[in-house]
Amino acid sequence: MLLYHGTALRHLPGIRREGIKPRGKLKGNWKHSVVSNPDNIYLTTAYPLYFAHNATKGDDDALMVLEIESEKLNLLNILPDEDFLEQATRKGGPAPLDKSMKVRTHWYRRRLESFCHLWKDSVDGLGTCCYRGTIPVAAIERVAVMSQGAYHKLVLVDGHDPTIFLMNYKLLGDKYRDFVRRLFAGELDATVMPFHKETVT
Repeated sequence: MLLYHGTALRHLPGIRREGIKPRGKLKGNWKHSVVSNPDNIYLTTAYPLYFAHNATKGDDDALMVLEIESEKLNLLNILPDEDFLEQATRKGGPAPLDKSMKVRTHWYRRRLESFCHLWKDSVDGLGTCCYRGTIPVAAIERVAVMSQGAYHKLVLVDGHDPTIFLMNYKLLGDKYRDFVRRLFAGELDATVMPFHKETVT
């Protein structure tokens, strides 16, 4: 299965050397619900451009999407997204139902390894999953680079401004996944190349 990670182009030299590393103690850029897990790398089949945009700083910072072959990863380290687990169990599940979304999300985060068998359900249900540890260089297949201007045009013209929750993904997941297909098919205003090529033009 191909999965995608969106980030800023400025991270490319380090990723070429060391793979995709969890942010660790660095400040997270995801503030829409619960701050992202510093030990995990979030992957998606639907939202990599949106995630890349959230990782950029300023109009001169280009978006980058990395295509990852899941079969080249340690499958024991692929985990469901805690947001998926929290949303999917609001009518009943192991997390306490009388607690807030934030508390429930952290409850699942502390126990993600116990739910590792649900990572494909997470991809199918929300379009996301995560990876514990560093994604090796060998697992990265291709890279797509898009300018901020091209992304803003995509948002204005094609309405690529997703809201990431279960019902929205159920209704619009095909549309979001098609953006990824179009990106890597060369149908969007972006540069696509094999990851192991020396430079991005």
